[in-house]
Amino acid sequence: MTPQRVTPKVILVLRWVARIWSLFLLALLLLIAVLPDPNAVAPVPLSDWVVLGLLVGGALLGLLVAWVRELAGGLIVIAGWLAHTIGFRVARGEWMPASGILVQMLLFLVPAVLFLVCGYLSRPGPAETPTPAFPT
Repeated sequence: MTPQRVTPKVILVLRWVARIWSLFLLALLLLIAVLPDPNAVAPVPLSDWVVLGLLVGGALLGLLVAWVRELAGGLIVIAGWLAHTIGFRVARGEWMPASGILVQMLLFLVPAVLFLVCGYLSRPGPAETPTPAFPT
């Protein structure tokens, strides 16, 4: 029995859902980077900027790369998120609250996984053996 192939239309829909999601996420990240926090009462420590930079830098780079190379971009986003989560643990000495992790997973990992799925499904299949013109 041969495995069923996914139709190109399904891949196209998943690809554009991931791309539109990434555009909204890029806009959100740029707003966070440009607009200051109006409730800040003290300067943000350098360690927090580094940890935030891992997440934002990984997400920006990965989402931009994913428009051209879906597998590589999705992996970059996931690697940036993992580096951010581990960096938070190192910088603060505690794990991020579960609510923060869930929000980040929803925002960052969903489009990354969609890009990974699209990249996996749209890769060329194994070369099929040609049927001989004259059976032997």
